Amino acid sequence: VAVLVGLGGAGTGTAAALGVSGAALAGGLLTAVLIYLLAWGRTASGDAGVMGFRLVLIGIGVNAALLSVVSWLLTRATLNDAAHAQQWLTGSLNMADWSSLIPASIGLGVALLVTAGSARTLAALRFGTDTTRILGVRIQTQQAILLAAAVCCAALATAAVGPLGFVGLAAPQIARRLLRTPGEPIIASALVGAIAVVGADLLARTAFPVSLPVGVVTAAVGGPFLLYLLVRTNRKATL
Repeated sequence: VAVLVGLGGAGTGTAAALGVSGAALAGGLLTAVLIYLLAWGRTASGDAGVMGFRLVLIGIGVNAALLSVVSWLLTRATLNDAAHAQQWLTGSLNMADWSSLIPASIGLGVALLVTAGSARTLAALRFGTDTTRILGVRIQTQQAILLAAAVCCAALATAAVGPLGFVGLAAPQIARRLLRTPGEPIIASALVGAIAVVGADLLARTAFPVSLPVGVVTAAVGGPFLLYLLVRTNRKATL
């Protein structure tokens, strides 16, 4: 998408950033709707809705299919465009500027308002589906709203710096352990994620003989950290 906007010559600076961010937002929402519809079915209680396990599996499958499309597009691109695209796919702050901050800030502000209004739902969901339903929460509707807000944030952030692996998974776990809360704190998780990205970028630029994309460092650190959490959780479950 970024290559098409750059070649189109429709505008630079803020206009180009809005074009890329808008395309990323539209693509993210369309993909999320597709996954959501494919995951729709009968839950364990017999009600119609989205099953979490099915949602994850279908998401993995759709992700693999879209990655194959990206790989095909890279083979059709010029060498220069393919190099820029590959750097973005790895995740890098080199191409981020203030013009890309505007649409990302707007999307983040809207998403924060939505999540703040759904704070009761987030708190109730920690008690399980049955308890949440007893409390009068419309689970499927609220889940769809929260997923849409999460997709908007992820799409706008990815449009600006590329897909930074493991930040969104590791940051809430770190924030939860720092604050010792039963659930994942939203604001603290966002702050931890921002600090982690800036720290990883500083490490990528100074700790190696050559400057590396920040996505390489986040994946190298976040992957082992999540494996550690999985092993630790599994050991607690077996005791």
